[in-house]
Amino acid sequence: MDELEYLDTSEFEPDMFNWQRMPADQALTHVALWHERESLGGGPIDVLLTFQKRWNLSSLFDGMLRELSHKDLRYVVEHYDGSQQLEQLIDQAQQSLPLRGRAEGCMPDANGVVTMSRFHRLELIDPVADAAVPSE
Repeated sequence: MDELEYLDTSEFEPDMFNWQRMPADQALTHVALWHERESLGGGPIDVLLTFQKRWNLSSLFDGMLRELSHKDLRYVVEHYDGSQQLEQLIDQAQQSLPLRGRAEGCMPDANGVVTMSRFHRLELIDPVADAAVPSE
């Protein structure tokens, strides 16, 4: 529905004399470009940027959250619901105990953004393989 409202308010008109692209293709491209403008940006997106976008947090919190350890950042991301102050939640995170016996609790003192990003990354290459190129 948002896309239709956008097309209605943007005063978009397809080029009826464009012999390479049908009007539906032009409308699709127009909406896709709008989605890209409304998203997080054209660069690399990390766990922290998606968290800030989800909760509409100010960029003032960016530096504070980037300095957190893996344990503290994971605590903040899992427990923040928008109702409490972020500073208080960070204090609670620093007093919390690291997770034991779970993969999410590994490396509690490592850099939070790097560790969480690495943890959620999809591995396409077998980590125990000898080479990425198969031998003949």
